[in-house]
Amino acid sequence: MYEEQLKSIIERIDAPGFRLESGAWDGDWFIQVTSRLRMVEEGRIVEQRGQKWRVAFSAQPEEIVQTAFHAVMAFLEAEVRATLLFDGVAVLAPAGGGTAEKPA
Repeated sequence: MYEEQLKSIIERIDAPGFRLESGAWDGDWFIQVTSRLRMVEEGRIVEQRGQKWRVAFSAQPEEIVQTAFHAVMAFLEAEVRATLLFDGVAVLAPAGGGTAEKPA
C-alpha cells in the first residue's frame, strides 16, 4: 500500500532534466535522482545516479516532496563540484573526481 502512495506522490513531482525513482531499501523506502549528463573527462553522455534518500513509512506527502527537493539539490551540488574549475583544476571535486590532479 505505502509503495503505491509513494510512487503516486513521486509521479506528481516535476523536476525537468531529472528522473526521480523510488523503491524499498533496508526496511524503508528511498528516493533517488537520475539524470543523463556529460562525463567531464570523456565527454560522453551517461546516466548518473545520486545517492539514495531514505523516506520513512510515516512520511507525509509534504515531507516526501521536501526529501525529493533535497535529493535534487544534492545531486546538482555534486555535479557542480565535479565540473567547476579553478585554473583548469576541479578543486571542489570529491577525492578521485574532477578533470585534473589537484595542485601539490
